[in-house]
Order: sequence, then C-alpha cells, then structure tokens
Amino acid sequence: MFADVLGLDRVGADDNFFEMSGNSLLATKVVAALQERLDRKIPLQWMFLDPTPSGLARRIALPSAEGESRRPSPW
Repeated sequence: MFADVLGLDRVGADDNFFEMSGNSLLATKVVAALQERLDRKIPLQWMFLDPTPSGLARRIALPSAEGESRRPSPW
C-alpha cells in the first residue's frame, strides 16, 4: 500500500512513510486502502504513531482495544 500510494517500486518494512515524501493526505489514502482490504476500521492516527509498514502491521495485528489504547503523550 505504501509503495502504491507513494508511486514507488518498493518500500522496505522499516521505511518511514513520511520520510519518503508521504503526507497526511497520502496517509489517508493508505488507511482507506487498508480498511477496504482488511474490512476493518484503522484509525488514521496509527499512520502517525507507526509510520513504517512493520510498525503499522504490528499495530493492526493487536486486538482492537490494545492498538487503540496506546496514545502519544501530549508533551
């Protein structure tokens, strides 16, 4: 999904979406595509908390309550 949205041939498991020219609008496209494919709600916030394919996959694999309970500190 990352490579498709960014127009790249490949994206590594630990490549940061935002460091590869991703932005919030493109992140929305990734999340929408994942939601459609997985038939599951995925909060957009997760893209900002875990902006790598491996990080996002780990978060998605968690039971819903666990994945949503990890929030960044406001400071």
